[in-house]
Amino acid sequence: MIILKAKKIIEHRKENLINYKRFLILCCIFIASLLAPSSHACTTFCLDSNDELIVGTNFDLITGDGLVDGLVIVNKRNVAKTSWLNLDWIGEQPVSWTSKYGSVTFNSWGREFPFYGMNEAGLVVSGMRLSTTIYPAPDSRPAIGPLQWIQYQLDNSATVADVIASDLEMRIRNKVGCNFFVCDSTGTCATIEFLDGVLVYHTQETMPVKVLANTQYSSDLEYWEKEETLKHWSTGRFLKAAQMLEDYDPATSGPAIDYTFNILSALNWFAPTQWSIAFDVQRRRISFHTLGNEEIRYFDMNSFDFSCLTPVKVLDIQEDLSGDISGNFIDYTYEINRNLIEKTYADIDVSDEALDTSAAYPDTTECAGACELDIKHKKIKLRKFSKPRKCILHISGGEGFNLFGQIDLGPLTAKKVRFNKKKNRLKIEAIVPAGLEPGIIPIWVGDCFGEIVLFNNTGSGVPDTDGDGSSDLTDNCPDICNTTQLDADNDGIGDVCDNTPHCGGCGQPGCGWAVCW
Repeated sequence: MIILKAKKIIEHRKENLINYKRFLILCCIFIASLLAPSSHACTTFCLDSNDELIVGTNFDLITGDGLVDGLVIVNKRNVAKTSWLNLDWIGEQPVSWTSKYGSVTFNSWGREFPFYGMNEAGLVVSGMRLSTTIYPAPDSRPAIGPLQWIQYQLDNSATVADVIASDLEMRIRNKVGCNFFVCDSTGTCATIEFLDGVLVYHTQETMPVKVLANTQYSSDLEYWEKEETLKHWSTGRFLKAAQMLEDYDPATSGPAIDYTFNILSALNWFAPTQWSIAFDVQRRRISFHTLGNEEIRYFDMNSFDFSCLTPVKVLDIQEDLSGDISGNFIDYTYEINRNLIEKTYADIDVSDEALDTSAAYPDTTECAGACELDIKHKKIKLRKFSKPRKCILHISGGEGFNLFGQIDLGPLTAKKVRFNKKKNRLKIEAIVPAGLEPGIIPIWVGDCFGEIVLFNNTGSGVPDTDGDGSSDLTDNCPDICNTTQLDADNDGIGDVCDNTPHCGGCGQPGCGWAVCW
């Protein structure tokens, strides 16, 4: 079935070779004019205070009819993709990958080509225009366009470090210059620019101000550090956002999400703000309003099924809705994508065949059908702790499970791993960081996927020090998270705490006397 579909895709591409070339050339020309500094102004920042971590972004643009149409798209994990290259890029190799994480993105150029988004791991990526961009010259690395680079990062990266490291594996090629703001669930953010053919990034100590606009970060930061006032169209927005972030006081400034939208409103420049988006990283909640509908809408990412075995979901960004819109997403169709792309190209002379080809691109992706992990007692009660603690995970899998595959626990860290070849099972001692919010954590072992569910401890008020769901009164190992409460020798001490887990103590059969001293 997959082979037949692949043959059809190849035949389809050959038949539309001329249309591809014409479309992509026009696409480059149109994007370049659309995103010119005279008409395009965007700003992204991160409000990081106490337990709040919110990334805000504005998409400002002058258009012919006043509104920029778009789709909010629920992208699935474990989908095989290949980057779409301009056929003028003779000799280039595309990037191929399989998505590790589900994500929600905001797209105007069609599915798979987002401006902004957040994935299950809490990574946020925002793309903006930077006219001084010079991408790397062709080399041995495969190539990808800037918008699809955003989707790649949301598909594959959990941290800022992952994003930066990907530069070794691929490079961006395009005529349109972009810079990127990236932030992960730990609060680490980075600016990424391509200057003189090299990736330049600022993060942590080199990023004292978590703001990015349409000029080089180092230049805007210099104005900020000199405490200079400048009303330049980009630097002025940078300075305004930086000042408002510095002025934020949790005690007096009101809810962080409201303050985020206050900043976004204050950054309105000569171009109308088309979309204002707030990514609440800790809660995995996304809120937004648009020029066509100023009512704030929001949805929780935990409400979506990111399995590629279920349909992709979409929502018209301008739809007349308000409040919680999690239940208003509908199944994606080719016609929905085709309609959006036609609106985006409304003022450009592009053939219907070219539009058809563009709209059909998502059909070249395939659900890879990875095996699923069997995680015993994967639901973990959670409270906010002042320090990290340990948790034990028992993991196995079906056909395709590689016992020695690469382990990815998202925000959790694998401290010790024990392999049981006979039972084809893993026992992982993981470190659960402090301050995690309730939600679903996607994890991988090799090509197999599973989920850990974190939820609040809303019991009777009896303390549960290690947050494993068993109160301290009944927990057989109250200081180490052990959701299974396994006690092989039934001595009342959980195996994870027991120095002699298979015997009841000194003098018992099989224990020997050495364990008593």
